[in-house]
Amino acid sequence: MNQILENILSRRSVREYKSEQISKESLDQILLAGRYAASGKNKQPWKFIAVQDKKILNLVDKTLKQSILNIDSENTTEVISKYLNFLKPKAESSDDLFLGAPTLIIIAAQKDNYTSRDDCALAAGNMMLMATELNIGSCWLGMLPIFTEAPEIRNIFEALGIPENYDIYSSLALGYPTKDFKKIIDKKDDVIEII
Repeated sequence: MNQILENILSRRSVREYKSEQISKESLDQILLAGRYAASGKNKQPWKFIAVQDKKILNLVDKTLKQSILNIDSENTTEVISKYLNFLKPKAESSDDLFLGAPTLIIIAAQKDNYTSRDDCALAAGNMMLMATELNIGSCWLGMLPIFTEAPEIRNIFEALGIPENYDIYSSLALGYPTKDFKKIIDKKDDVIEII
């Protein structure tokens, strides 16, 4: 089977990680895969922040928990309100919102670029496939993008090296999985229509 297709078919969201840090060489390859993603008009509007420092990871986790607990779910969409109801118990617990992964990649991009959201999604996809190739687990985390405008999150932009005119569009947990994750499973087959 073609290696690219095999990575696509065997990629899984990993939610349990060993404490062992991924190597610099592996991280560099994953980030390079992100840099070479397609982007609208090849603007490459992104900035990738790889956080491996435990103190910074704890700061981001604590700050995100504050944001989750501070938001008024009454003034959000129904979908976000349901997501907040799911997140609030996690924010109140001592559990790590980033699944205990030793590496967190934050993908930010220019606010005023109309393709930033799509560009960042493509970059995240490339990084997840490269991680799969390297036997590194990954999981797309949807929390940080929702809270990119929260005052608590904006306050740590400088510490993370994120310019003020950027928003967070994606984030990925990365690390060595505690168990094998490369199992090809069946996906829905009624989602394709060729006319």
